[in-house]
Amino acid sequence: MLTFAGVRNRLLRDVRERLRNGEFSERSLARLIGVSQPHMHHVLKGLRVLTPEVADDILAGLGMCLLDMVEGSEMGAALQDRQLLEKAALIPVLEGRLGPNEPFPDWRRISSWLPVNEDACRKVGRPALVELTEDAELGASLGGAAYALLDLDESVRVRLRPATWYALRWRGAGFVRQLRLEHETLVVLGQRLLPESAGPSRVDLAGGSMLQVIRAEVAWAGADPRYAGFGAQPGWLIPAASS
Repeated sequence: MLTFAGVRNRLLRDVRERLRNGEFSERSLARLIGVSQPHMHHVLKGLRVLTPEVADDILAGLGMCLLDMVEGSEMGAALQDRQLLEKAALIPVLEGRLGPNEPFPDWRRISSWLPVNEDACRKVGRPALVELTEDAELGASLGGAAYALLDLDESVRVRLRPATWYALRWRGAGFVRQLRLEHETLVVLGQRLLPESAGPSRVDLAGGSMLQVIRAEVAWAGADPRYAGFGAQPGWLIPAASS
């Protein structure tokens, strides 16, 4: 990563190389930019800090600009990143993990932000990426997915759709399940007869809101997209597999 300190050091190396090649002397360079020869000597020896003002004077005196200190490959990469980011959206990566043996993640706690192609999540109202933990009930239903892209928007949480996965909060933990609404009861589809701790089979809303239980819709599930590289992002958002 290019830094101010890195550019300063490159400029000093360039000046020292020119001095060794005999293009100019310390005295002539000092006279050119308006500082004393001892000061210039100390700067080049690292005994004095090269200030931004003196660095600008050196660049101007040598007929150079700051971009001359940037390598072509760095410039090309920066331009490419800028072009990609201008077409990108940032989605939050949540702290914590979603699964039966973990406290349900707090949507307000964000560990980082992930840039993705904005077209990839255009249909996701309130996207958030979260890590999944092992869940015996899911088995291979989501292809062993390690991460899920969630839609936290209330509109998708109150309109249950078939073959769609939802993130539930139940007894303080998180579960990814498919659901059906029967009167005032949420029926969890595909739940096997495992101990109750494996997850709910039915959730009685008792007049309460679905939003208290259904905390998100799963828009996508798969490997951690942060390690696929930004160039792979435009195609990574695909529908989560259904059972």
